Amino acid sequence: MLSYEIPFGLALIGPAISAHSLSLTKIAQWQAANASWFLWLQPIGFAVVLISLLAELELVPFDIPEAETEIVAGWLTEYGGRRLALFRLGKDLELVVASTLVASLYLGGAQPLFFIPPVVILILKSIIVLLLISFVRAIFARFRIDQMTSGMWTYLLPLMIVQILLVQFGIGG
Repeated sequence: MLSYEIPFGLALIGPAISAHSLSLTKIAQWQAANASWFLWLQPIGFAVVLISLLAELELVPFDIPEAETEIVAGWLTEYGGRRLALFRLGKDLELVVASTLVASLYLGGAQPLFFIPPVVILILKSIIVLLLISFVRAIFARFRIDQMTSGMWTYLLPLMIVQILLVQFGIGG
């Protein structure tokens, strides 16, 4: 867990440093005031947050604890019916909340656009993030745990350190 938690945390801190606030509302307001999303200002952070989010939510290609492609689906094997449905609903809700978080941090949040209410804009942005996550899940095969751990430490952590340094020096927000 530590191998993807640290890059994920650093990716979430990047927009907060640029906006000088930990508030999602103020981060979205900063993006609206500067007429630029953090997706364009901090693309490394956006890529790292998506990859780390897949690992955090235990989705393909990082579904190591619960491999649905196996005959036995991990610890969920012992559940059925309503209990299994509640576990799956919980996983789906985690995905929706996480995609809304990414949409708020990197895609400008709930900004009004012409006559469309801000809530609808946020929902559309969250759906775009969900589609992007689904696309990434569809094109990659499952990694082994050693590949995931070494990849996170070798590639994502240095990329996020570079991103944080760029943000600190005024580049990228």
